[in-house]
Amino acid sequence: MSKNVWLVSGAYIAALVGGGFASGQEILSFFVKYGRASFVAVAAVCVMLGVFGALILKGTSSREVYTFGEYLKGILPQPIYPAANALVTLFMMAVFAVMVSAGGETMAAVCGGKPSVWGVLLCLMCLIIMNKGFGMLTATNGLLGLFIGAGVLVACWYIVNYRLAGTFAGGGSLAVSGISYTGYNMLSAGVALAGMGRFIKSGREAVWVGVISGTVMFLMMAGVWTVLSIFYGKIPLGEIPMLTIASRQGRVFTILYAVLLSVSIYTTAAACAASAMNEICKRTTKRTATAAVICCGVIGGGFPFSGMVDFLYRAAGYAGAIILIYIALDFLKKIKKVRKREINSEK
Repeated sequence: MSKNVWLVSGAYIAALVGGGFASGQEILSFFVKYGRASFVAVAAVCVMLGVFGALILKGTSSREVYTFGEYLKGILPQPIYPAANALVTLFMMAVFAVMVSAGGETMAAVCGGKPSVWGVLLCLMCLIIMNKGFGMLTATNGLLGLFIGAGVLVACWYIVNYRLAGTFAGGGSLAVSGISYTGYNMLSAGVALAGMGRFIKSGREAVWVGVISGTVMFLMMAGVWTVLSIFYGKIPLGEIPMLTIASRQGRVFTILYAVLLSVSIYTTAAACAASAMNEICKRTTKRTATAAVICCGVIGGGFPFSGMVDFLYRAAGYAGAIILIYIALDFLKKIKKVRKREINSEK
């Protein structure tokens, strides 16, 4: 297995495991509050993330297109494509804003000060990656993604093993929530994956990326789900649930988890900011595009993190689910073409 498979897998995980995930807010909003049955949905979602991740990589690599917009242009009906492409760009900017809000809340909780000030600092840090090119972004996020995966697993293992406490109950429209979760994640992660198609040399490597990332995501989601299910309904979890729980384990553990959470936030924020900037650059200058993205982040940083996750992500998830249908249809068309060629060759 090549080094690129691990780097791309790590970068894909980093794109999926943003501040919303590592904070626990995503898992709480989309799964935990629906009860024990939501664990089945967690497993199903991870399978879908692995499968669709492999399909996007294979699709972009075979077509030799390395932006999500070009990929969508090849699989969507022409009347739908402009709206879908605009939606993806807007969502990238929205996710960037959400990450700025998450970063501000995290640093304010640990270090004090105003969340908006820390949010501005995160925006300035993202400027560095935005102007360094996609190769550096993939390498950086790939290595950090593997670090995030290991860190989340260790943190969850520690909390579950040494601070176990209680159960929970719930209910609701779990299937719809799971589909929405997959949909919005593939909108944001799909943008990152499309650019990484250039590093994948074969369909087999794309499958391996799907297997590795899907497995790691399941382990992490299962860990976070377990931790949150222990404390849900027992204590106020606040804007950053996992950090709230970490604070009960002592100051050192809180700081370590805050560092892990900050890295998770930064990898997603930088990837989304760079992707949005590159798309906007097609219509204006790089300076104007950069300013637009950064302004969006600064403004978004002033809104409550949990509310943005629950509203923006859920709404975008339904639109993302439609795009997933076309990705699956594109794959089925390719299979049909291959079988047709095989039948013709036998004749």
